[in-house]
Amino acid sequence: MPNLAGVIHRLHIVLEALTRPSERLPIRAADSTFYDADRVGDSGTIPLGNAAVFSLLEPLVGELDSDNETFPFEKLCRAASNNKDSCEPDVGRLLYQLTRFTRPQKLIEVGVFVGAASCHLALAMHRNANGAELHLVDVSSKCLETAGNNLRDFGLCDNVFFHCGHSADVAQTGNLPIADLIFLDGDHRRECVGRDLECYWNLVREGGFLILHDSILWNGVRYYANQLTRALPDSVFTFATSGGSGISIIRKPADFDFSQFSAGTL
Repeated sequence: MPNLAGVIHRLHIVLEALTRPSERLPIRAADSTFYDADRVGDSGTIPLGNAAVFSLLEPLVGELDSDNETFPFEKLCRAASNNKDSCEPDVGRLLYQLTRFTRPQKLIEVGVFVGAASCHLALAMHRNANGAELHLVDVSSKCLETAGNNLRDFGLCDNVFFHCGHSADVAQTGNLPIADLIFLDGDHRRECVGRDLECYWNLVREGGFLILHDSILWNGVRYYANQLTRALPDSVFTFATSGGSGISIIRKPADFDFSQFSAGTL
């Protein structure tokens, strides 16, 4: 039997589940042992997103890979005790699976931290053996150096290019290609997410993928994920992740003017 505090906590969850929109079902920040205090969302709560719905591509990718292996660089991924700014292991595996299955020629990652996602993308590129390029963008030269060192440690530096600078500025230099897959995991403030989307949307080829990390946990990313879902209901798919951060996959349709969308005219 739960004690009184446990009963109160259960009643709190039921009340929140009955009264809040489904996309904002929370748990109390005080009851979380994982999240930092400065990551608390609206009304002192954080979204509940621990379903880890990542088996979507495994049957298809299983035909390409002999087994569902554990990658040696998963130690770079987010865990309760370290690398809290890194992607979760299941996010890394999803990026790997998507890259293996769709075989993109040009990939861009914005916000690399220690290179956990970079390694998953680069390994999939290596196994695809189709001459693909991975372009890594980060404002921190230290993060790019760390990611580069980790990629080299695993022998995954072929066709990887490094771009240091503010993400929007790098997008406007003309040094990035039109990409089949872009993974956005940069500054999560709402104004920065909007600027990155505006700058990188035109760098995604039609039919390509733009992927937003932290689209459940972080208010700024969640805002644009929700807005894009309303504007493109058949092109945006959001999943819960093992760390509760969430990930949204957007397949770029034809004839969608992002500038009009961001201006609120669509």
